[in-house]
Amino acid sequence: MFQALEGEAVLHVGGKDLNVKKGDFLYLKEGTLHHLQSVSKFKFSMVRLYK
Repeated sequence: MFQALEGEAVLHVGGKDLNVKKGDFLYLKEGTLHHLQSVSKFKFSMVRLYK
């Protein structure tokens, strides 16, 4: 799970580019390949959940 805290970024996941901005909350399934590229100064919080 990701929560954008500040700035903007582009999340590349599943062949799509998603614009991410402050306040956005994202959930990725286990094993999902992704790449996060900042557009401006970007801060985020990430929580990993384990079974």
